[in-house]
Amino acid sequence: MWTPDEPLCELPAKIRRYYREHAEYLYYDLKENKLKIGLKPAPIPKYIGHKVHIVETWNPRWYSDLYWSRSSFRRDLSLRALERIKDQRDRPFIIAPYKYDAIYRELIHKHLLEGYDDKDGRSMPPDYKVKSFFDLEATVDSSLDVPF
Repeated sequence: MWTPDEPLCELPAKIRRYYREHAEYLYYDLKENKLKIGLKPAPIPKYIGHKVHIVETWNPRWYSDLYWSRSSFRRDLSLRALERIKDQRDRPFIIAPYKYDAIYRELIHKHLLEGYDDKDGRSMPPDYKVKSFFDLEATVDSSLDVPF
């Protein structure tokens, strides 16, 4: 049974396509939405020229969740990993530089099986073709188990 620690090439092409498409969606969402802080005049100025910080644009929610759940999480490595996944050049987790590939395959896997909220806050359902593939695979794998 496939796990997110393995590269996408281990999946059948018809299922791999959904992972690649979702990696492309995440890649462009991350590339286009970056936390940007600006300054604006204070609503109640305390001195001449008083300004306050405001958030002009936010990181995607899914990226913020990953960032705060891991130490030293990097945007540039995230973009590279998503690009490798969408281009089918991802590698197994056991090779150290490809830790981010596994992190993003796991996120994509979760999104496809459980659903997610898109960049506009809409709730997206699970992908039922991917879900049925893994449900069928789990059924086949469990039928091969021999009780001792």
